[in-house]
Amino acid sequence: MIREGFYRVEYQGAADSGAALLILSKGVLSGVDFAGGVYDGTYQPDETGRMFDVEATALLPGGAPTVFGLHAPPAGLSIRMTTSLPPDPQGWKTSVQTEFGDVEVEIRRLRDLPNG
Repeated sequence: MIREGFYRVEYQGAADSGAALLILSKGVLSGVDFAGGVYDGTYQPDETGRMFDVEATALLPGGAPTVFGLHAPPAGLSIRMTTSLPPDPQGWKTSVQTEFGDVEVEIRRLRDLPNG
């Protein structure tokens, strides 16, 4: 299973960069970024069992800047994303694929989830 917890994700696109806070827990990814974006998705083991396939959507509010050099239209913008992560993604660098182009990301665990 993937190491659950709070993660800081720093990302770089073709035109800009940013950061987000994600929570990974029980196969669910959720988070926010500093431009008002909201992230929701899932992760599950790939066919090898050594990596986790991630599918997520970023929903940006109207007028929010993107790392692709455009701004979200007034109604907002939904961006589908896919990537793969190892079981302990601390310090992991990878590319996230979107319909607007790839985004380079680095993931850092901030803390584990509290015992519950």
